[in-house]
Amino acid sequence: MSAEVNASGTKRAGRASVVAVAVVGVLVWVSQTLHFVFAMITTVPKFEKIFRDFGVALPPLSRWFIMLSREFRVVNAGQLLSMTQIGLVVWTLAVLGAAWFCASRRSVWPGLVFLVLGLILWAIMGLLLVMAMDLPLRSMIRSMQGGSP
Repeated sequence: MSAEVNASGTKRAGRASVVAVAVVGVLVWVSQTLHFVFAMITTVPKFEKIFRDFGVALPPLSRWFIMLSREFRVVNAGQLLSMTQIGLVVWTLAVLGAAWFCASRRSVWPGLVFLVLGLILWAIMGLLLVMAMDLPLRSMIRSMQGGSP
């Protein structure tokens, strides 16, 4: 990584390294977003059908993810985007804005902090999604085996 020394004597990252961090951050963010949307559109509806067919009582977190999945899949006539999709677009634009901010300030640290916080947030969402679909499934399997739910 190249670095420059400014008038106050502190080192600043070179433009190429800042842009590289911004590009990597945006690519990771977009890939995580696409992964989440894919799960919402394809995987969650399959779990929803299984739970409905077996009459499984769902906890609030599972119901919330199923509702969110429906928002991703269904857009009413005359409505261009659902509120969930608009929120996802705003979220992605915030990431792009943060990448631009980091590149304009020629500092890598804000971009790295934002990237790490974003990845932690996506990891939490992913874990919540897995828990929301896994816990009712485990309960259903236990009840089918004759155990208590």
